[in-house]
Amino acid sequence: MELLRFSAFWCGAILFGSIQLEEAEASIMKPRRLCKFCDVQATSCTGRGICKVECDITSICPNDDDVCVTIWRKKDDNFTFDTVCHNRYEKLYDLSLEDYNNTKCEMKERKGMGSQFFICSCSEDECNERIFFNSLLWKNEKEIFSDADLRHENVLHFLTAEDRKVQRQCWLITAYHPRGNLQEFLIHHIISWHDLWLLGGSLACGVAHLHSDHTPCGRYKVPIAHRDIKSSNILVKSDLTCCLCDFGLALRLDNALSVDELANSGQVGTARYMAPEVLESRINLENIESFKQADVYSMALVLWEMISRCNAIGEVKEYEPPFGNLREHPCVESMKDSVLRDKGRPEILDSWINHPGIQMVCASIDECWDHDPEARLTAQCVAERFDDMEYLNKLSDRSDSEEKIPDEILMVDEK
Repeated sequence: MELLRFSAFWCGAILFGSIQLEEAEASIMKPRRLCKFCDVQATSCTGRGICKVECDITSICPNDDDVCVTIWRKKDDNFTFDTVCHNRYEKLYDLSLEDYNNTKCEMKERKGMGSQFFICSCSEDECNERIFFNSLLWKNEKEIFSDADLRHENVLHFLTAEDRKVQRQCWLITAYHPRGNLQEFLIHHIISWHDLWLLGGSLACGVAHLHSDHTPCGRYKVPIAHRDIKSSNILVKSDLTCCLCDFGLALRLDNALSVDELANSGQVGTARYMAPEVLESRINLENIESFKQADVYSMALVLWEMISRCNAIGEVKEYEPPFGNLREHPCVESMKDSVLRDKGRPEILDSWINHPGIQMVCASIDECWDHDPEARLTAQCVAERFDDMEYLNKLSDRSDSEEKIPDEILMVDEK
């Protein structure tokens, strides 16, 4: 099944959609990919949900154009995995690798292969170790979105979902926000203190709503852990507030869930944004608050990204993600070295705390990415701190974001 995401909004009777264009490949030489690389081996994975490949061999791919690939087969009652490096431009088993730009290995079924056959490819180090079967990933996101209690101004508005079995496509139709995701917005914009106050406060409010066990009107709701908070999973609305999106890995923190059910949810998320306890696979399954605490750690990294592009800190450098000294898509092992062994965090410069508002946000960030999950602030506490900073926002000049116009657009305009 192919999972399609459509962003749309209603204007009269017209439905508008957005098409995300693939970025041109960078010409800068990059380190070769690291992929799990094991011959065909038996597995207990039944082709549903999220599975981990039981392969203990990591290979440096021999070619610059290689990506990570995993194949899952079912023949009779036997299930197997096969993990390899393969050139993204060449066919494998006479099949084109259409999804190699993905950061996650999302399985697609291919017919006519003599057995039930799924294949996925991706371009993040060791990304072919954890496998996602789309139809259940789509069902999970649909169920999360379908909960009326999820609705909030800082959570992406869901319209409908469709499972088109004939075309083997799963659709999610949501509100459309033309400013795109936060990461792209920060790459192309330098923001003011006012913008930071709006973006940061609304992000904290969105996460607090997910984590809360009651709606704004006081009715009970099931708390939700997002489990993949990062700047590319946050959209920027036209009023410069944030809304959370991509709930494919989200988990409903129902008190009825057993420890075994929580354990089966696995080590999920994006390695760069994983909390120490998630990287180490030592999250406390006895306490559902642990999943919220991991979200708060990830949120702190996003707040750091915002500050790094705010003109209130003085000189603003080009955008860099958290732990920007690591390779483009660091693997779990690389992040363990930085976060667990070295106790590293993104740098907060002395010049940042010259601004009283930035100083307060930095203090919150420091508490949110504490190594001890129990010592971290709650998202609700962070949201309240942003509310308390409103007086600083009123004192600011409220200048608009400075837009960095890409060179390609300038060249077109000149013609």
